[in-house]
Amino acid sequence: MYDPAGTEKREVATEGLEAAAKKTNVVTEEEDVAAKKTKVVTEEEDVAAKKTKVATEEEKAAVKKTNVVTE
Repeated sequence: MYDPAGTEKREVATEGLEAAAKKTNVVTEEEDVAAKKTKVVTEEEDVAAKKTKVATEEEKAAVKKTNVVTE
């Protein structure tokens, strides 16, 4: 038996699934943004590591100055 109301319900359900798929894509894009933010944090950590290296070189220079004073 032909049921036009049932057909309409199925079409609406299909549209709902398509909307759910689109929402999933949005979540994936947000995850990509989160991954990029993580990469930025990593780059900031690299900069911090470089600053630490510079501080170490300054400490070496201070040690050399101390040696000069000691001599």
